[in-house]
Amino acid sequence: MKNLFFILIFFITTYNVNSQVTLVDLDDWNGMPEENHYYKDVDNYLDPFVGTWVYTNGNTSLKIVLEKKVMAANPYYYEDLLVGEYRYVENGVEKINTLPTLTTIYGNQRSHNIVGNTVISKHQKPECGNCTPGEKRVNLGFSDPIHQLSGELILQRITVNGQPALKAYKRTTIYFISMDEKSPYSYMLVPSGEYILMKQ
Repeated sequence: MKNLFFILIFFITTYNVNSQVTLVDLDDWNGMPEENHYYKDVDNYLDPFVGTWVYTNGNTSLKIVLEKKVMAANPYYYEDLLVGEYRYVENGVEKINTLPTLTTIYGNQRSHNIVGNTVISKHQKPECGNCTPGEKRVNLGFSDPIHQLSGELILQRITVNGQPALKAYKRTTIYFISMDEKSPYSYMLVPSGEYILMKQ
């Protein structure tokens, strides 16, 4: 009987918390979070970007692994989110590898080195000349934890020789990961530019 009482209290509490959360379509979100809101990927725009993606050019490679987190909790709101990590090898030398931290359970999922959920259309900057009218891309944050810098990673789903692929445009925005200590570096270990990554 005591267990039944606790189960009943749990469901009542859960119902009350969930009933007070306002659902907002991720595609309609202006990027400014409000308390007790859930920014949901209603149309599953983030799903096609989930997976392992690899760019190769000779003995230089970039491997990105992306996962979707549903209803990830932030201090006062919830959101559906793409999180990821990466490994970059240049001329056969590994420059950075954050892939082992993909399984780290953070209190805030935005602590991952690739993270975000900004859905952008054909005409949003940077404009996409080869996007179809209704096609959606995503704009994610991209961090270099060694040089303490961050940038953007804009992803578009494409097909290369009949295989799923991503066209990735990576740029450094010179934001410091930690405002307490500024980075002595002005560049990220993964160079800015365009990458075509094949799904593995």
